[in-house]
Amino acid sequence: MIETHPWPGATLEGRRELRASHVGQLARGELSHVRVPLFCGVGECAAISLRLRSVSRGQRVSGLAFRTRYAYENATVDRFGPALVEYCSGVVLDAGKNAFRRKLGRLLRRPTASARLAARRARYFTDARAARQTRDALLEGLTDPASRVLELLRAAWPAGAEPAAAPDGSEYFVGLTREIVSAPVHRDWAPISAKGWEVGEIEFQLSWNVYLEAPAEGGDLYIFKREWREPDDSRYGLGAGRVGQDPEVIYGVPATRVHPEVGDLVLFNPKHYHAVGASQGGARLSMTSFVGLSHGRPLILWS
Repeated sequence: MIETHPWPGATLEGRRELRASHVGQLARGELSHVRVPLFCGVGECAAISLRLRSVSRGQRVSGLAFRTRYAYENATVDRFGPALVEYCSGVVLDAGKNAFRRKLGRLLRRPTASARLAARRARYFTDARAARQTRDALLEGLTDPASRVLELLRAAWPAGAEPAAAPDGSEYFVGLTREIVSAPVHRDWAPISAKGWEVGEIEFQLSWNVYLEAPAEGGDLYIFKREWREPDDSRYGLGAGRVGQDPEVIYGVPATRVHPEVGDLVLFNPKHYHAVGASQGGARLSMTSFVGLSHGRPLILWS
């Protein structure tokens, strides 16, 4: 059981209430989260979930396995759409190869770091294009929560907001959907996990979730008032095959608990350690992306 301590968040009365000041307070750690109740209608969320779940796991659509499962020793996640972090680490390119073939390939080819990055970028942007086409087709005639969040941020931030893009105009995918049973204590910080990518050059990072399905019990998001620091990975890292950090990193740290409600939008700063409690009596399905902030520039979104 995670103990929670006072760390204020903000609940807004409607979509139009989000301000640039809220974004700044999240970036600086002055707010634990911002919540917009019923950002999408319950009926809208049910229709979106039904369409997404019509795709079987591993089924190829537009040349892409749109729905995939990534299993680690301490976490399992069903994903609808590509997650950039898996391309940055090379997991996607190694998918389907056993350990011997991966090692043999590295010994025979020994690609340079720049060649590995180029291959990962090429694969990611190809998959991102296919995923956008797939999601647009699946959600035809329905509200796309990712587009609605983009409009919200454009209205709130003086410099606007846009999908992150490569120099050639190739856009990053925005609006990954995930079904999470539980998630260990971890952080998300693109300047470390996405070096060599445009999103790795940001100054601050936020994340948003729109809950499409919520369990009867559990599935709570815990946000801890402690940002990741560089020494944490060596001191609290869990090693290969596992994600996140040792829970010792957040012992005694103030935390807030956010219970998922269908249709709600929740924004928070994922450089702060966070975790998801175990779900019971139903799925926890949410659409999400990251938001990058840099002074004087538009917000950029990616998943």
